[in-house]
Amino acid sequence: MKDKNKKYSAELTQHINSTRINKLYAIKRIDIVLITLSSAGIYFNFEFFKFIQEYNKVIDCKSCVLIPSLFFSSTIVLNIISHWTGYFANKYEEICSGLELDKLKRRKIDKEYEKRVESRIQLFNKFTSILNGITSILLVISIIIFIVIAFAIF
Repeated sequence: MKDKNKKYSAELTQHINSTRINKLYAIKRIDIVLITLSSAGIYFNFEFFKFIQEYNKVIDCKSCVLIPSLFFSSTIVLNIISHWTGYFANKYEEICSGLELDKLKRRKIDKEYEKRVESRIQLFNKFTSILNGITSILLVISIIIFIVIAFAIF
């Protein structure tokens, strides 16, 4: 029975590791998609604006045409900030792991320092998650605004 549990435990560990790899891959792909679509949205929006001007379309509010570009740009900027917060979360996670190794080696650890590091990990992880959600929502809003304005003009 113990051999069966060890085998099952090893399979679960392997599954967890492959799931982590897949999760990281998905997050990287989302970032690439956000940046690519936002960049394309900015370009497409300005080309759309040039098209409108070339065909002398009357626009009541020219700045309305530029609003989607502002949202697309915000998506890119917030995504970059999200990468920085993710970097700091990982930096403090590395420090925390080092402290755990020191504990295993029976070295003395400053408990207050450990608590500060752990709270920073939580803070930066929370910021990263929030920013990732905001950037995804901003991209969708940008696309919707662009479509609404395009249909309103034509």
